[in-house]
Amino acid sequence: MADITPNIVVSMPSQIFTQRREFKSCSNGKIYIGKIDTDPTIAENQIPVYLENEDGKYTRVGQPLIIGTGGYPVYNGQIAKFVTEEGHAMAVYDGDGVQQFYFPNVLKYEPKKAIKELYDALDTKFDKTGGTVNGPMTVEGNAKFTGTDYLDKSGVITDKKNNVRETNGLRIRGIEGQRADLRYWEKIGQGASLKLNVISGKSNGEFDFRQNGEFRASGGATFGGNVTISWGGRTATFHENGDVAGPIWGGALSGYINRTFVTKARLTGFAWTGGLGYEPHTFGNGGVIVGIQAGAYTTNSQVAVRYLQLWVGGTWRYKPDENSAVFKKFGPYTNLFLKDESGNDWYEVQKLFATDTLKIAYIEENGLVKMVGRDADMLVPIDLSVTEGEWAYRDGKIQPRIYTHAELEQKATWEKDNLLDKAARVIAPLQDAVDLDMATGGEKAALLAWKKYRVLLNRVDITQAPDIDWPEPPDSGGQ
Repeated sequence: MADITPNIVVSMPSQIFTQRREFKSCSNGKIYIGKIDTDPTIAENQIPVYLENEDGKYTRVGQPLIIGTGGYPVYNGQIAKFVTEEGHAMAVYDGDGVQQFYFPNVLKYEPKKAIKELYDALDTKFDKTGGTVNGPMTVEGNAKFTGTDYLDKSGVITDKKNNVRETNGLRIRGIEGQRADLRYWEKIGQGASLKLNVISGKSNGEFDFRQNGEFRASGGATFGGNVTISWGGRTATFHENGDVAGPIWGGALSGYINRTFVTKARLTGFAWTGGLGYEPHTFGNGGVIVGIQAGAYTTNSQVAVRYLQLWVGGTWRYKPDENSAVFKKFGPYTNLFLKDESGNDWYEVQKLFATDTLKIAYIEENGLVKMVGRDADMLVPIDLSVTEGEWAYRDGKIQPRIYTHAELEQKATWEKDNLLDKAARVIAPLQDAVDLDMATGGEKAALLAWKKYRVLLNRVDITQAPDIDWPEPPDSGGQ
C-alpha cells in the first residue's frame, strides 16, 4: 500500500470517456498519464497512478489504464477510481488504438506549487493585512499577541427565560473534562460580573468579581496571610491566629475581650465579721457565708464571709460593699489579694499544695501555729507562713514526716508546672503585641526575657529535688 496524499482524480471533463466524433464510449480503450506537456505514452514521461481501494488506502498500478464497455476506467473488470498526487498530461485512445483526446495539463495548475504559493502569501501578508477567520482555529505551539489594544472577544448569548446575557471568554483545558472557564455574565438590569469556573470531576467552583467591587466564592475563600480591609477611612485586619484588629476594639479583639469581660472568677479567703451585736448586719454584695463562731453571748458571735473576685484585663477586681466586714477591716477596693515576699499570688500558690496534706499557717518568728486545715483556700495567711505535709507526734512534739524522694519530685513537678503556667500568662499578651506589630521596645525586650526564662524552666531536672536551683523570673518592671 502507498502512503500518499491524492490530489487529482483521473477522469475526463465529462462523466465517461467517449470518442471524439460520436457519442460513443471508448470501450476497451486505454488511458496514459504523464508529466505536464509531455507525451504520456512514452514510459519515461509517465508518473505514478494509484488505485483507491474500498478501505480508503491506495495501491500503485501500471499504465495504461483500461476503459470498460461503459466508458469508465476499470481494474480487473470492475469500475475503479484512479488518482495521482500531481497535475498531469493525459492521452485517451479507443479500442482500435486511435488517439481520441490529448490534454497537456488537465488542471492548468500544479497543486503542490499552488499550496506553496498560498503558504508563502500567508507568511508574508496575513500578519500584516489582518483578516477574519470563520469557524474554529487550532494553533499548534505558542500564540503571541502584541500591541497596546485589548484582546477583544465578543459574541453575546442571551437567555431570555432567566433574563441573563453572557459572553464566553477563555477556556483552559486539563485532562478528562477538567477545565477553567472565564466569561462575562450579566443579570439584565440588576448587575454584572466576571465569572471564573474551575471544574474537576463533579466539583464546580465559581468565583465572582462583581461590578460593585464585591468578590464572592461558592466555596468560601482561603488566604495565605493576614487580610486587611480598608474602607470609609477605617482599617481592620484579620490575622491567621483568628484575632481581629480594628478601631472599634481599640486594637486587637483579643485585647478588648481581655480588658472588658470576665474570664475567671474565684472567692477570696474568708474574713470574720466581728461581734454581731443586736442590729441587722450586711456582709456585702457577692459575699458567701462559710462559717459561724458562737460566743458566750449572741452579740459576740461572728460570721466568716468569702467574696467573689472577677478576673478582668489581667487583674482580680472586687469592690466590697461599704457596710461589709471586709470593707470596714481593709478599706475600699481591697479584696484580700495576698502575695508572698516573691510576689506570688496566694490564690495561685494554693494550686501547689497537695489535696491530702495538712496545711499549717504559723508565725515565722516564734513558730506559733495560728491556722490548721487540709483545704488551703480556707486559710487567710496574713503575715503568716504556710507549710504542708504529713505530721507525726514524737517525743512530745508535732514533727513533719520525712518525705520520700518520689514525693519531693512530685512537689518539684507541681512547682515547675505552676511557674510555667505563670510564664505562659505573661508571654501571651506580649506575643500578641508583637504579632500585631503593636509592641513597644520594652514589650519586645520583656517577651525575649520571659521566653528565655521559660526555656530555663523547661530544662529544670526535677530528679534533683529538693536541691534544685530554680531560675530567677524576669523583673516584672520590665514589662
